[in-house]
Amino acid sequence: MGTATTTKSFCYYSYELRYRWLKPCAYYYQPKLQDDSVIVSVLNAITDRHLRWGFPKCFNRIRKLGYQWNHKRVYRVYCELKLNLRVKRKKRIPPRCPEKLFVPNKQGECCSMDFMSDSSRNQDIQCHR
Repeated sequence: MGTATTTKSFCYYSYELRYRWLKPCAYYYQPKLQDDSVIVSVLNAITDRHLRWGFPKCFNRIRKLGYQWNHKRVYRVYCELKLNLRVKRKKRIPPRCPEKLFVPNKQGECCSMDFMSDSSRNQDIQCHR
């Protein structure tokens, strides 16, 4: 009998929450606000020195400096500071118009060059026999 009265006295939340499978610790949870000023100062120091570095390089440098911040938290601050760089896309090349191949009119007419003929006829080359 005593247990029924004590369970009713410890029931601070409504029955609606109880039936929705929400625990009281989750219902009354208030997140702790964290100060991001240290992250801001470190990111500004890195990006002032290296202007064209993106987020991965900045985050790797932060890790090398010894900070153990979560990458999602650092990226959130990185985007709030508007440091994310624009991704440059490749230019589109217009399609080339194919030209017809040269068809010789006479027999023996061709459209080729022999680049080695000039060097083999050169007088300066000495052949060793």
